[in-house]
Amino acid sequence: MPSPYSSETEQEFISRCMSDDEANASFPDQDQRFAFCQAQWEDRNKSQTMKAIKHSHYSVKANGQLAAAIKDVDSSTRTVTGFYNTYNFLDSDRDVLMPGAAKKSIRERGPKSSAVAKIKHAMNHDLTQLPGKITLLEEREVDGMTGIYFETRMADTTLGNDVLKNYLERIYDNHSIGFHYLQMEKVERDENGWDKLYGQLINPEEADKINDMWVVKEIALYEGSTVAFGSNQLTPFFGIKSANKEALKIALFDRMDKLNKTLRTGSQSEDMMQTFELQILQLKQIIEELTEGFEFKTPGKPNPDKKDRSVISDSLISGFSL
Repeated sequence: MPSPYSSETEQEFISRCMSDDEANASFPDQDQRFAFCQAQWEDRNKSQTMKAIKHSHYSVKANGQLAAAIKDVDSSTRTVTGFYNTYNFLDSDRDVLMPGAAKKSIRERGPKSSAVAKIKHAMNHDLTQLPGKITLLEEREVDGMTGIYFETRMADTTLGNDVLKNYLERIYDNHSIGFHYLQMEKVERDENGWDKLYGQLINPEEADKINDMWVVKEIALYEGSTVAFGSNQLTPFFGIKSANKEALKIALFDRMDKLNKTLRTGSQSEDMMQTFELQILQLKQIIEELTEGFEFKTPGKPNPDKKDRSVISDSLISGFSL
């Protein structure tokens, strides 16, 4: 299928796309073909955006199936069970996590491993807020759903008690994972692997709307989080509002310097040191998310052709105080 060239204008691409043999064969109706070509033009930067996402420092991904998010909450044992994420689900990033994606991470850093710095259960991906300890973590199939299954015993602390109560009241009913992409590949509609992948999807109707998907075969799993709302970005979890982006960048880098300084002292436990390292990755990712696609204006020289789309808040800075 035709894709825009970097040197093409919108009019040039639409004209070429409308006369393309493959586009004509797939969309014989002229109005449908025009809609497809227009969508291709509007989506022209998607591949670069997705490429950046796949090489991100610290990605987050919401659980695709809310029905499978919580399986049970046992107040007597203070244990919550459910899925951090489900496999074979096509999400808004065009990703499909495949069975086995987290298997290596779970084996090396799960609760049954000998690792000191194990995979965490966090609140809203805030690694300073750990309501409980994961006692079981595995890839499991339950009621036809396959995913990253967990059992977490909530701590007898103010945070742990509050989180447990909110689970019992069904105030908390969603989860998200913090991870890093390790192995993935892109599958396009006209390739052989498309039909096989399509047949494995929980929500194949979403694949009918797009022309490519990312098959995620392996991830480095850092943590599973209880979240109020699912998201595939870190920034929404930190209450980000409008403010000066350059000032925020300086503040974020200062926060990373302080974390690095603490790491160099070597006075923290290995587990806490690893948590600090993950916080640094989160900070780097937040900076990338906030600066993605934005251009900074020169002070005193407003640009009438660009909108001020700053999306930053001092609350983000204070949320990482040591």
